[in-house]
Amino acid sequence: MNNKKINTSKEIERKYLIEMPDTGLLESLEGATITQITQTYLTIKNFAVRRVRKSVRGGVTRYIYNEKTPLSHLTRIEREAEITEAGYIELLKEADPSLSTIIKTRYAVPFMGYVYEIDIFDFSVSKAIMEVELPNSRAIPPLPYFVKVIREVTKEKGYTNYEIAKSIPAELTL
Repeated sequence: MNNKKINTSKEIERKYLIEMPDTGLLESLEGATITQITQTYLTIKNFAVRRVRKSVRGGVTRYIYNEKTPLSHLTRIEREAEITEAGYIELLKEADPSLSTIIKTRYAVPFMGYVYEIDIFDFSVSKAIMEVELPNSRAIPPLPYFVKVIREVTKEKGYTNYEIAKSIPAELTL
């Protein structure tokens, strides 16, 4: 895989369906970053969902290999490594042909001790997805003023990126 180092961690996050945010406002918020992401899912191995991601931020391109094994609707074991462009291209040969590549712009915005990641997908004009990583499964993060939450979708399987790669929820395309 030509990776540097595989990092293993437990990912605990909540996910929200939101109205399309004002991207100009997001860009103006202190500490905000913008990343263009192309995410391709690979065939599943050892019950882990695998993907490769090309991320471009500030003119710098990074390639990431990632595996996630679900433990609950909030929690997953995540293994991740930065890889070379050649490793990325090689892994693309393992792309799952039944899944679409996801193209999105991610706005990461710090707010009240959390970092909110707002994903705007290329196929949606009215809605987006916001995720926030948590220190534990009982944490309830404050909802930021710069988005309008429609509802929490943490427990709704159809709103994971993997499921969106299978079939886009109709609500995201309205």
